[in-house]
Amino acid sequence: MFDSKEYEAALLEFLQLIESLGQPKWLLAEHLRTPAAEHAPLAGSTLGRSVWEHDSGKRLIGSLLRDDDLHAWFDPAIGGPTPETRLDELRAHIASLISEWGQREMAAEEVAGEWAELFLDAVKNPQPSCAYLRVLFGVGADRRVDLPGGVGIEPATPENFRKLVAGYGGPERDILRMPSRPALLVLTNAQVGREEFGSFAATTAFAGADILAENARWDIWLTTGVLPRLGDSYVVGNPSFPVMSPERFPASWRETHARALSTESPLLDAELLVSIHHRMEALRNQQDHFPLELTTPLWVANSFIHSAIDVSDDLVTLVLAHAAVDGLLLHMRDPKSRFVPRLARLVQRDVEDGRSLRRVAKKWTELRDHGAHGEYPESAIVDSFLERTPSEEDWILFRTGDPKIWNAAGRRAANILRRVFLGMLYCCIAVDDEDSLQPGLSRDEVVEVLERADSGDTLAKEEIAARVPQFVRDIKL
Repeated sequence: MFDSKEYEAALLEFLQLIESLGQPKWLLAEHLRTPAAEHAPLAGSTLGRSVWEHDSGKRLIGSLLRDDDLHAWFDPAIGGPTPETRLDELRAHIASLISEWGQREMAAEEVAGEWAELFLDAVKNPQPSCAYLRVLFGVGADRRVDLPGGVGIEPATPENFRKLVAGYGGPERDILRMPSRPALLVLTNAQVGREEFGSFAATTAFAGADILAENARWDIWLTTGVLPRLGDSYVVGNPSFPVMSPERFPASWRETHARALSTESPLLDAELLVSIHHRMEALRNQQDHFPLELTTPLWVANSFIHSAIDVSDDLVTLVLAHAAVDGLLLHMRDPKSRFVPRLARLVQRDVEDGRSLRRVAKKWTELRDHGAHGEYPESAIVDSFLERTPSEEDWILFRTGDPKIWNAAGRRAANILRRVFLGMLYCCIAVDDEDSLQPGLSRDEVVEVLERADSGDTLAKEEIAARVPQFVRDIKL
C-alpha cells in the first residue's frame, strides 16, 4: 500500500544524503543515472552504485514501488522482456530530479515538500516525450512563433537559451555555446509510448522532429532571403524529471562553415513566415484537394531549390537555380526566348524594375550556358549579371580565382529563384475568406496568364498583380 507521507520522508532523507556528498548536483545526477552493476554493458559509477545501495536509496525506491502503477511498470520481479532495465529507468527519473534541483537555490526540505507530487506524476506518465531543439544562426526574432504542425521558434536570447538548452544540459559548459549574434531555437516534440522509449520507434520520432526543423529552416529562407546556418541540436526530456539524460549533437563542420546567402541578419516576420509555412506544408503533404498537376511542378522546383542552395560551387547554384525557374515558367516546347519576359512579368515591382530584371535574366542565361558546359564565363558577364561595372580589383580577384565575385552572383541567382518560387506558390495555393487553403491556378494556367500579360492584356496583368503579394515584388535582388 502506497503511503504518501512515507514517500515524502524517504525523498527528503535521500536528498539530504545527496547534499551531504558535497559535489555538483548535475555531476551526481550522471553518477546516479549510470551506476556500476554486474553484467551491465557500461562500466558505470561506483559512487552511483554506493548511493543506490545506501539505506536512503533503498527506502526511496521501496516507497515508490508501493504505488500500484509504479510497481506494475518498474518492479523487476514483474518480469517482461527487459526486467533488468526497470529499476535503471526509475533511477534515471530520480537522477533527473537531482539535476533539476542543481539549477535551483532550494533547500532539501523545500524540494521534498514542493516537488514530491510533481515528481510522482511525471514518473507515472505512460507516454514520456522529448523536445528536439535546433539552433539556427543568422536570423533573429522578437517573439515566439508557433507554426502549424507543432513547430515553435524562439529567439535564442541568453534567457531562452539557458531555459531551453543549457538548463537541460546540466554542465555549465553548454553556456559557452550560446549564440553571440542573432539566432533562433526551433523546437519540436516527439512522443512515444514508454515501452518503445529508446527503441527504433523513438529514433524514428526524433528523426521526424529533425525533418520538421529542417522544413522550418527552408521556410525561413523563403521569408527572409537568409538561409540560417545549422547549429547544435539537443534532445531533452520533457517535462521535468525525464528518464533520459539530455544529449547535445554538435553541428558538423560543413554546416557551421557553409557559405552564406546573405550578409544580413534580418528579424523574422512572424505573420509572413506562418503564411509561407502554411502553403509549404500543403505542398509537402500533397493534400488530397490539391491536384497533382498543381503541386508537382512546385514540388520539383522545391527540390531544385534545395540542390541549388546546398552546393558549394556558385556556378552550379547559377545553373540549378536557372533550371528551377525555367521549369516553372516554360513548357518543354516553348521557345527559350519566353524565359526572360515571363520571369520579369511574374515578379516585377514596376516597369523600370521589370526592364532591369530582363537585362539581368539575359545575362543569367549566358551564365547558365557557360556553366552547363563546365566553363567559367568571363568576369564581365558576371558583373553584367550583377549590374555593376567591373573594377580593377574584380579583375585581379577573377584572375587569382577568388570566389568573392561568384558569391555575389550566387546570392543574386538564389534571390531571383526565391522571388519566382514565391510568386508561383501564391498563385497556385490561395486562401479563402475563412483562411483555409484552396487550389489556385495550375502552373500551366499561370504561364498562360503571364503570356497574355506580356502581350499587353490588362486583365491578365491585374490578375497577376492580385495574386502575387507585394512583399514578393519588394524582394531585393
